[in-house]
Amino acid sequence: ETPRLGLDGAKKKAEKLVATYKILGRKLDVEPFSQQLVYAVSLTTNGIVEAMDAETGAVIWRTEAGKSSLPMFGPGVSDDYVVVTNGNTLYVYELATGNIVTTRKLISTPTACPAVLQGKAIVPSVDGRLVAYDVKDQLIAPVVLRSGTENRLGIAISANHQFMSWPTGNRLVLAKMDKMPLLWNSISISEPVFSLPVATQNGFLASTVAG
Repeated sequence: ETPRLGLDGAKKKAEKLVATYKILGRKLDVEPFSQQLVYAVSLTTNGIVEAMDAETGAVIWRTEAGKSSLPMFGPGVSDDYVVVTNGNTLYVYELATGNIVTTRKLISTPTACPAVLQGKAIVPSVDGRLVAYDVKDQLIAPVVLRSGTENRLGIAISANHQFMSWPTGNRLVLAKMDKMPLLWNSISISEPVFSLPVATQNGFLASTVAG
């Protein structure tokens, strides 16, 4: 018999043990195990947003976001939402189902992949703006944070989901999310940062053009 690995294999092994113990007249308690689903979400060049099971590759849901002829950025993903920009429109979806939560017009043209943090869609925009939109309520006015030069790399989210970071020229900008984004720090670096920072357990790791 071909060995079975992973969760399915564990279930198969447990079933055999239960049958063996039953023959021996002994009782065996099997505790159920619920595996957390890990999502892999993508945005194609023709505007298709797709969520898959990261372990099996099975498609969970698929939907279309706007017109493929317009500039697109995303996806930004949190535990609850997926956000995508298409032209000057923001699309918000439920991560679990792909159902549309809201669409809303952006107040500024996006320049990089959005992020989702604490119920806000954070969209890098022209002229160095970082704009926070409520993912549910369109009546809540967006908040604009100005942070220097234009951000074309996106936003890194800290491990504790309280901070954001992104490079702008020779600086690494940090903002704290406290219902709305607040500029927290701006760290000067001797050389330009050429890629998006990576979140670590206690902060962010950035790489300059010289490595």
